[in-house]
Amino acid sequence: MNENDLDYKGFFYCEMKVKEDHDLTDIAKLIFSDIAYMHFLGKKRKCHAGNEFFAKRYNKNKGTISKAISSLVDKGYIERYMDSYRYRLIYVNRTAF
Repeated sequence: MNENDLDYKGFFYCEMKVKEDHDLTDIAKLIFSDIAYMHFLGKKRKCHAGNEFFAKRYNKNKGTISKAISSLVDKGYIERYMDSYRYRLIYVNRTAF
């Protein structure tokens, strides 16, 4: 994934439930908005960005990104899957909202 795969046009999307969840870090909320963008508005309708992509995008280490994504999974806001090629795919869990 490269930086052109996530080209915002002046706004980002974040579910109010996620935005107001005080158990989540700010970086987790930003990552959720990226995942939601890729899931709902992106060309491929899924998020296949790795931790390295998010770490570079937000100038954080991969451990911080991993914890943020895990917290979103634990809360039920997103779901992670491995495809047949062992690539991670992330989707917004629509039933959480």
